[in-house]
Amino acid sequence: MNSDDTLQRLADIIPPAPPAATPWWLWLLAALAFIAIAALVAGWIDRRRHRRATPADDLRGDALAALNVLRQTWEAKQIDDRDAAYRLATVLRRGLGLAQLSDDHPPAVVNDAPLWRDTLQQLNRQRYRPRREQPLPPELFEHARRWLTTETSHV
Repeated sequence: MNSDDTLQRLADIIPPAPPAATPWWLWLLAALAFIAIAALVAGWIDRRRHRRATPADDLRGDALAALNVLRQTWEAKQIDDRDAAYRLATVLRRGLGLAQLSDDHPPAVVNDAPLWRDTLQQLNRQRYRPRREQPLPPELFEHARRWLTTETSHV
């Protein structure tokens, strides 16, 4: 075979077709989808971070507002002593940032440890005994207000 013959054979070869051009809108759609997913993930992370970092002042402020409403509804006889005791315990627990109420007093109550235990006993009597011999003492609301407004109550 001579070189002219080889060159002629190479000239007869048809090269493959170039790849098809991807439409520009497909790239735009992929970029927009990526941006939307990134924005959703960033929003989700920010919301989780904000939920964890709720300041103790906000908790106390919300608890004080709930305490005011609770006292008004209790004094208006719209709820009974048992329901008021349950709600008061919840307001204290949330406002002081406690997982649950226990005889171990929180920092806001460090000077009133015996009063704290007595308050819990009175709340428990109202909540868990079928017969309540004594009504709910109104002083419990004042104790709760004092503990929720104490500066060391942020845990």
